[in-house]
Amino acid sequence: MSHALPYEKLPELLTLQPPSVRLAPNDRVRLPDVYTRLIDTAVFQRLRGVRQLGYVDRVYPDATHSRFAHSLGVFGTAVGYVQALWQDQQTSFFRDTFKYPDIRKALVAALLHDIGQYPNSHVLEDTERTAEGFLSGSMFDHENYTRLLLTDFGFLEDSLGGGKAGHAAAVEFHRALEGLAVTGVEVAGLLKGDLTRPEESVLRAIIDGPIDADKMDYLRRDAHHAGVAFGVSIDAHRFYESLTCASVEKPDGDEVHALALTEKGRAPAEQLLVARGHMFREVYWHKTVRAHEAVLAAAVARLRPSVEGFETWFRRMVLSPSTTDDWFVRSALSLVESGKHEDMHLLADKMQPEERAAVVAHLKSVLTTSGRTAYKTLLTVTRREDDMLYDVLQDVRDVSLARRENLMNELIGKFAARAADAGLSLGSVHEIVLDVPARRSPANTGWLVEFDEVGTQSTVTLGDASEMWAQFGRQFHDQARHVRVFVPWAVRERVKREVRNGDAILRSCLRDAAVEVGRRAVQLELGV
Repeated sequence: MSHALPYEKLPELLTLQPPSVRLAPNDRVRLPDVYTRLIDTAVFQRLRGVRQLGYVDRVYPDATHSRFAHSLGVFGTAVGYVQALWQDQQTSFFRDTFKYPDIRKALVAALLHDIGQYPNSHVLEDTERTAEGFLSGSMFDHENYTRLLLTDFGFLEDSLGGGKAGHAAAVEFHRALEGLAVTGVEVAGLLKGDLTRPEESVLRAIIDGPIDADKMDYLRRDAHHAGVAFGVSIDAHRFYESLTCASVEKPDGDEVHALALTEKGRAPAEQLLVARGHMFREVYWHKTVRAHEAVLAAAVARLRPSVEGFETWFRRMVLSPSTTDDWFVRSALSLVESGKHEDMHLLADKMQPEERAAVVAHLKSVLTTSGRTAYKTLLTVTRREDDMLYDVLQDVRDVSLARRENLMNELIGKFAARAADAGLSLGSVHEIVLDVPARRSPANTGWLVEFDEVGTQSTVTLGDASEMWAQFGRQFHDQARHVRVFVPWAVRERVKREVRNGDAILRSCLRDAAVEVGRRAVQLELGV
């Protein structure tokens, strides 16, 4: 039995009718006037200037699409989720539980989920990520900026330039939300997980969860623009057809409703997982992309304690509509070269000339548009090849933020010294960049539901139902998260030319240095 969609109350569900916008790879998103007014605000239009994939275009030149297009795509994908769940033949939970205002709130949240994004946000956020997770509320936290834009009118005004113009733009944004009969506080609550009732966990899972609309859009969109087939091959239509809601038991024994898939969704869920793994390995974490990101992160780590007014300047500029995609790097380069930039001043006694020169080299390398970087991979460490060294390096990276930079610099110094003792000169220690990806906790794998002839459901995690899902999740670190040492191109070429067995020597030097510093890191963390 088909269940008619509530088009009169939610015209955005009438996807085949104008007005609409066409998005790559082959999507059509309907945008009624009430949504167009929100999209036309300065808050949302700013996303046109924020690239979705940062430095990926250095390897895949067409990967220059924006957060603006992605946000429209997530909205359109979320509409598909709602349509499928409303017409769910297995259970009426979604139709019975959620009224029109609930659905509208979820769709607006899907559209606005990235309004706090800024250029290179994930690179900068990872500089503050520890074993316990990301430092919420820090100056690099894009989700906190999203919350503030939605809930703090004063912050919204300031981000739009302040004064009469900023006030008018902020009022326009709130009026657009009022036209959709939602408030910024409601949207922010759903995005953060501050739910008004437990059932809303299903709505939040559409936007943020193991099988959410965000992943479904960015994997397909990023793959299309990168020119690779991984994400494009996901069978989205069959995925939608299999969406349902299920009652699942939490670890504490309570039962909650969750977004789930029926048995027919197993294959597209596996396609989603495999696509994500391939995209990380071949696109997001390509060695050239990681070189740009690691060099930028190293420059930021050295700059922050050496600059007066850094955080105040960053918070003021990060969401400015005039901010360009490389604004941060160019501003930082101006600061280091001249000693000041706007409200920031370089504290000369905090940064030695050799270190300052290295930061300049880092930032200029990041700005190169030749498709390559001046920094090259000297050594790669994978968990599969050397799990002991890999884990020790992760342990050093995961120490508290107050100790991390000193310990990482100590590790690099000891590594360079041991290499020199072995006859390998790596140049200035300030130009050596050690890239250890942040360790993250495994995400919930999602749920698979089976219904028998009388409608009784049995629910298992996708990890238990799919060996491919379970195995791919376990192998993700082995296949994608590699530790790399980057050095200037000339250093890498000299080592390759002068030493036949340089890789083995370097690995031994890094292992010795990591074990020594790792032992001290553990002692410091334990207070021994």
